[in-house]
Amino acid sequence: EIPRVTGVQTCALPIYEIGHNLRLGHAGAMLGGSFGEYGDEQDPMGDSYSSFIAAAQYQLGVVSDSEIVTWDSTTFATTIIALGTYGVAQSTTGIKAIKFDCSTCQPISTGRAAGGSLWVQYKGTQNYDSGYDRTATKYQDKVYVHLLRKTSNPAYGQGTELWASVGQGENYADSYSGKTVYVCAINSPTSTFTGSARVAIGTSLSDAQNRCGPVPSSPPPAPPASPPP
Repeated sequence: EIPRVTGVQTCALPIYEIGHNLRLGHAGAMLGGSFGEYGDEQDPMGDSYSSFIAAAQYQLGVVSDSEIVTWDSTTFATTIIALGTYGVAQSTTGIKAIKFDCSTCQPISTGRAAGGSLWVQYKGTQNYDSGYDRTATKYQDKVYVHLLRKTSNPAYGQGTELWASVGQGENYADSYSGKTVYVCAINSPTSTFTGSARVAIGTSLSDAQNRCGPVPSSPPPAPPASPPP
């Protein structure tokens, strides 16, 4: 267990300050009907002692381009593996997140420029089933949608915002991008597996649900031409 001093995890503040030194911005979220610039309980740049979210890990160079799926109209359902957290080994191979640009996305935080990208990731029950965190039930075994706020200089992050947490069979419809994120299935963690989620994104709920099915196979090759007589 991470020791507490006056109710605060002693490792959380150093990690937060290290994040700023590495040019990460704050991780915000809605809390009790109002927006908190430090309100994301999924990221140490907010109000958490868990691991950095996928968008932040990508900014830090921990998650690479090969571990990200950039959504387009041809993208079918994608299996996302869970990001690790303190004391839990992170899977080393697989897709860590899906992202897509959203030039019209308006941050909840006031005074921020429109734009950025939406990031979809999965986190299992790590640390949320151990009694350390007050958000145990609320965020357990969910898919998260974060806005990575627009920045004019990639070296200086403008932070993130938690826009949705979605369970199996649930969806999040984003009004700015016109995209719907649908959770086809969640493969919950075990003692040796950090878990995964199969997620589809479409232009509507029915489109996203249809993308949960198998990827259409390529047409069979044409038969060889008959030899000339």
